Amino acid sequence: MVVPAVCGVLGYPPELTANMRTSQPTASSNSAGAHGLGTGLAAQRLPVAPRERKPALAALAVLLILGGALVSGYLVIASGERVAAIEVVESIGAGELIPESALREVTIGKTGISYVPWAQKNQVAGRYAAVGLVPDTLLTPAMVTEAKDTLKGRVLVGLALKTSQYPPQTIRLGSTVALYAVGARTDAAVAKPGVLLTTTALVQQIGVQTGRTGGNGDTRFSVAVVPQEAAAITQAASSGNIVMVLVPPGVTVPIPPPVKGTVPKTGG
Repeated sequence: MVVPAVCGVLGYPPELTANMRTSQPTASSNSAGAHGLGTGLAAQRLPVAPRERKPALAALAVLLILGGALVSGYLVIASGERVAAIEVVESIGAGELIPESALREVTIGKTGISYVPWAQKNQVAGRYAAVGLVPDTLLTPAMVTEAKDTLKGRVLVGLALKTSQYPPQTIRLGSTVALYAVGARTDAAVAKPGVLLTTTALVQQIGVQTGRTGGNGDTRFSVAVVPQEAAAITQAASSGNIVMVLVPPGVTVPIPPPVKGTVPKTGG
């Protein structure tokens, strides 16, 4: 009713007023269209499958969390318990004697790891290393053995050496040494190269210096060598033309190839 009245005031013809009345949409038609569009979209949606529950996986996750918490708690409690253990401070080759000077006391947490108590220090000293040991190694029972299998099939050879024929204060019981036969000089400036006699001699005994006063006497050694090497070693030792070289653990002395047509002399 408002539109015809306004159009009459403005001077519009009655036909235009009728057209304007019939072209206006009604609220009911708009509402119906909106409801119809919504119903169509809802009808086009795909059905959603129901979510599958897995109680077994959930229970496993809970058990893993609880197990981790228990293990962490045990480690924290066990780390508070400290024990005295043995640690190696020197390099010791496999089969070598373990001296007391190569052991020291350390404090570790009692977390289930293998170790040798410090109270057994006197039992360890004097035994042999079952494997090669390096400094700062925590000693375990598997690293120590009572028997020395490396002496099986070897013979003992005695040596009397001056301080110039071996490295003083480095040779000890169980050390692996190489022995060289040294000959005469080829001229006044160049010395003849030594002949390698063995690379795997094992020191078994070390005697005190004897003979001359002033500490210039000979030091007596007993070394274990394979029988095939004993003849050349004793020949060089009898003439005093032999030198002992310490072979540290993990070091391999190369064996030079023999020179054709020459026979090495061990005498002076």
